[in-house]
Amino acid sequence: MKVRIASGIIAIAIVILVMSLSREAFHIVCVILSFIALNELFGAFENKGYKPLRISGYLACVCLLLGSIATWNRNIYRWLINIINFIDVWSIMYIALMLLFTILVLSRGKVSVTDLSVTMLSTFYVCFLFWRLVMLRNLPSGMFLVWFVIIGAVATDTGAYFVGTVFGKHKLLPDISPKKTVEGAVGGVLACVAAFFIYGYFYRVYVGSISVLKLVSMALTCGVISQLGDFAASAIKRFCGIKDFGRIIPGHGGILDRLDSVLLTAPLIYMFMA
Repeated sequence: MKVRIASGIIAIAIVILVMSLSREAFHIVCVILSFIALNELFGAFENKGYKPLRISGYLACVCLLLGSIATWNRNIYRWLINIINFIDVWSIMYIALMLLFTILVLSRGKVSVTDLSVTMLSTFYVCFLFWRLVMLRNLPSGMFLVWFVIIGAVATDTGAYFVGTVFGKHKLLPDISPKKTVEGAVGGVLACVAAFFIYGYFYRVYVGSISVLKLVSMALTCGVISQLGDFAASAIKRFCGIKDFGRIIPGHGGILDRLDSVLLTAPLIYMFMA
C-alpha cells in the first residue's frame, strides 16, 4: 500500500508537470505513452496466443506524432506540414486498413483474420483515443479542458472505490470485476458531478463561460463512460489471463491500467467542447 500511495503521488506530480508544459511537449508525451500502452496491449493478446502485427500498430503511433507536428505551426516543420495537411485522420485509417488487408492476402495463411482483428482493435483503442486527447489539447484553452478528463476519471474512480467499500452490497458485473458494486458505480457518478461543479466554477471564473446544463451533462456522461473504460480494460485483462497490462508504475500496473478511463473519456469531452 505504501508503494502504491508513493507511486500515486509521484504520478500526480508528473501529470501536473506535463499539463503545465507547452502543447508540443504534451503531444510528445502522448506519443510516448501511446507506444508504451500499445506495447502493453499487444503483449496481453500475445499472452493469449494471438500474434498482433506490432509494426502496423507502431506506425499508427508515428502517424499520431506527425499529426501532432502539423499543429505546431513552426516554420522549420513547414515542409512536413504541407504534406500532412493533404491527409486527414480518416484517410490514414483507410490506408492502414488497406495495408492490413494486403498483408492478410499476401501472407498466405501466416497471418490470421483473428490476428488482424486484434491489431485493429488495439490500434484503434490506443492510437485513436490518444489522438482525441491531443486534439482536445489543441482547442482554445485546451490545457484546462484536458483537466476535465483527468479530474472526471480520478473523481469517478475514487468515488466508486470509497462508496463501494463502505456501502457496496450489490455486485455490478462480478464476472468482469468482482469487487465493483452498484452502490460504488452510483457513488462514482455523483463524485464526478461534484468534482465537475467545483472545477467548473474555477473554469468559469478564470477561463471562460460554460453552461450548467453542459457541465451536468458532461459530468453524468463522464461518470458512466469512465467506469465503462475501466470495465472494458478489466474484460480484456480477464480474457487474456493477466492481472495488469504492465509493471511500469509500481503498485498500479501499466500505463493502460491507469489511463483506461482517461482514454475513453477524452473523446467525450472533445465532443462537448469542440
